[in-house]
Amino acid sequence: MESKKIDPSKACVVAFCNDTQKINKCIGKRDPEATTETFETIKPLNNRIFYEPLDKRFTYFRLFQEIENRGDKLELHDVILTFEITSYHRLDSTELLELPVDVDMEGDDITTNITPIQEDLELKFYLIEICDKEIAVQPDPGIRDILLDRDFKDIQFREYINPIMEYTEKIGCEGCMFQNHVFEFCIDFGKLKVCKLEIDENDAKTFDKGNYAFVIIMDYIDWMYKFKKTTGTNHPENLGETFDLDNGNCGIPLFITNLTMEFTWKPHEDFTNNITAFIEMMDKCCKKDDGKMEEDL
Repeated sequence: MESKKIDPSKACVVAFCNDTQKINKCIGKRDPEATTETFETIKPLNNRIFYEPLDKRFTYFRLFQEIENRGDKLELHDVILTFEITSYHRLDSTELLELPVDVDMEGDDITTNITPIQEDLELKFYLIEICDKEIAVQPDPGIRDILLDRDFKDIQFREYINPIMEYTEKIGCEGCMFQNHVFEFCIDFGKLKVCKLEIDENDAKTFDKGNYAFVIIMDYIDWMYKFKKTTGTNHPENLGETFDLDNGNCGIPLFITNLTMEFTWKPHEDFTNNITAFIEMMDKCCKKDDGKMEEDL
């Protein structure tokens, strides 16, 4: 089966990674008539902050899902994604951190165990375009739907996945107890004109083109991941909350302390022009009627 990898010599530059000057330039050239919506996934609840553990080797989320527009014709302008990810470091692998992630019905904390990082890891960020409607309408497709082979050392995408951007960051296992890592991406879509499709309520918001998604892959203690695949474990990409050699669980060493997403878009120009033309026509009609009334008087 055909696979796709990013060819650095042919890749077009549509995104800026961790370059503050270029990201500010991206913001500065925004169309003043466009709509920019900002979403934060880590929000305070009852004056408490809860965090999001990176508990899988494969994380996927679609872009432009929060657009609320009555028309079906849109221009996709840009997206700015800011991740703040914290790694947990201790010499003793059993020294777990109880991370508050939510509250239960009684108001008590729900926690997830964070395990000290045991080995250097790589975070791999990808911007992809999905060119298959069956996959595009899924809010959370499986890893097999995106990757040809579940090999995190040699990433190969399915033939209907168009990889556009790749960024890799290494995180070492030594250092202070908590280490903060900030990743910022500005993705310019060049005012891509799309048509929103009619879909079921539970499906992802889907367009005729420009069905973009962001993928984060954690390459960490690969032999434990291969062990879980070999033994037929369901969802081998899950890290598990504790370091457990017998079951191939390496624990969760990272958690998200902030994730901010900015989406900039506007109604399609043709659609906007139709509305403007209609308003102008009504205005002219009203002026004609006013003039006729003055003559009659």
